[in-house]
Amino acid sequence: MAAAVYNGKIIAAGATGFRKAGDPTPVSLDDKFHLGSCTKSMTGTLAAMLVSDGRIKWQTTVGEVFPEMAMHPDFKRATLLQFASNSAGVPHEVPHAIWEKAGNDRNKPEREVRLEFIRALLASPPAYLPGTQNVYSNGGFTIAGAMLEKVSGKPYADLIRERLFKPLNLDSAGFG
Repeated sequence: MAAAVYNGKIIAAGATGFRKAGDPTPVSLDDKFHLGSCTKSMTGTLAAMLVSDGRIKWQTTVGEVFPEMAMHPDFKRATLLQFASNSAGVPHEVPHAIWEKAGNDRNKPEREVRLEFIRALLASPPAYLPGTQNVYSNGGFTIAGAMLEKVSGKPYADLIRERLFKPLNLDSAGFG
């Protein structure tokens, strides 16, 4: 997909290629694509906004945000900044059993599933002491997102829509 923009307006747009490998269906301008790891940068941006708003600090620990949650002592001291910078001790590959446990009930609200996931993840020992390594981790950003939900009182998806998608006029952006 490509677009030519002149004076802030799209003057031409086109798409070429196929929707997926092995399928002859051509891609169109109306197709939507899963962008995967882009939500990590969105979570980081949202975190910066909430830090700027004074709702949370980069040094706020997960133990401070979730004092009621049982978690491994080494995780209690992990900060929002560490979760948002892949240095909180969360493993690159979250154990399959944790994903399974959290995702088994499709009827549960997304926020509850996320809390079950982070509860199970934080109860396990960290893969390394927070702040000592940088290891790419989807799970760490899930924890950061849950921290932002808790301090704002709003679901993650609503925060992203309100603070990022809407101001940027990303009308076709969504989740799922």
